[in-house]
Amino acid sequence: VLRLRREFVRIARQMKHYGQDPEQFLAMLDPSLSSDPFTRRLYQKPAPPFVIYPLRKNESELDAGDQQILEVIFLGGFTSHVHLFSRLLSVLGEVGFCRGEGHFELVKITSLDQAGNCSESLEINDQLTLPQVNLGWSVEGILQNSSNIGITFLTPARLLSENKPIFDVNFAGIFPFMLRRVSSMLYAWCGVELLLDAPGLVHSAAEVDVLFSDLCWHDWRTLDSDNDQHSLGGVIGKLVLDRIDSDEILTIIALSSLLNIGKSASYGCGHFKIDISA
Repeated sequence: VLRLRREFVRIARQMKHYGQDPEQFLAMLDPSLSSDPFTRRLYQKPAPPFVIYPLRKNESELDAGDQQILEVIFLGGFTSHVHLFSRLLSVLGEVGFCRGEGHFELVKITSLDQAGNCSESLEINDQLTLPQVNLGWSVEGILQNSSNIGITFLTPARLLSENKPIFDVNFAGIFPFMLRRVSSMLYAWCGVELLLDAPGLVHSAAEVDVLFSDLCWHDWRTLDSDNDQHSLGGVIGKLVLDRIDSDEILTIIALSSLLNIGKSASYGCGHFKIDISA
């Protein structure tokens, strides 16, 4: 999935050959910084308005003719983003996923509404209408938690400080990444400004008791570039937290589990699941 980042940008720059403006695709993939200097101090550079979840293990190897489910969530005014995203996928399938190989066809979009009902669309265009799901509804389960909380990273979280990887990390070090990710995504794409005492929350998170942790740095894979190879890795493993009484901290954790954290979070890195019965 991580390869999609590079391939999407490559395809977006070529969309003029398909009769469409490349700028609208590039603006989605690489959003501009806010023109407001105060906003730039508060929030990190906006990430794309979508979040791709890692492929399921039983879907990681495919034969010709098999179908692959790509699970994605979109934020904010997402109808146009779904159209742009699906168009990029369609063109990528035509030209091939890697060096002209790996051709595929986007056959349908399946969506879930707030009640969990499933609907399918076979015609993918800019008139596509999809249901909206309230993020508040998605975090209710963890807010009602009265026990320990387990956090298990299913893909490495690439946490960087001053462009350098953080190899030794605990919950106190992870929480600020959660807070920045959630606040910047909600502000950029939903127009929601979280009225939170950020320094106070970070301080409170640092005082949460960690009952268990086997978090460690894991070298995931090597990504080829034009002239070199780059090692990709991140923090992976599980930690178990003692009961947290702060609804604000619980909400940030829950929303982070939907949005992923760290570098390349939109493309599947830093995805974790929550176990409220840990």
